[in-house]
Amino acid sequence: MAYKEVLTYSFHAAFYISLILSAFFLVVFIAYAVKWLKPRLANRSPREHKPTKSERIAELERQVAELQAKEKNAE
Repeated sequence: MAYKEVLTYSFHAAFYISLILSAFFLVVFIAYAVKWLKPRLANRSPREHKPTKSERIAELERQVAELQAKEKNAE
């Protein structure tokens, strides 16, 4: 019976040691990923303003008015 208890304890010890090692490697991986990604995210250029639908319509209407004015001047 003592041998069985030793096996049980060694199994639990091996399980906890592997759990601790896995957690350690996970922390190291995350630290390197953050270290690698941080400069790349900091150097990203800001996004350009994308015009809204109403802004696009207003721009097209302005262009149409300009073309109509050019046509009138050409006549």
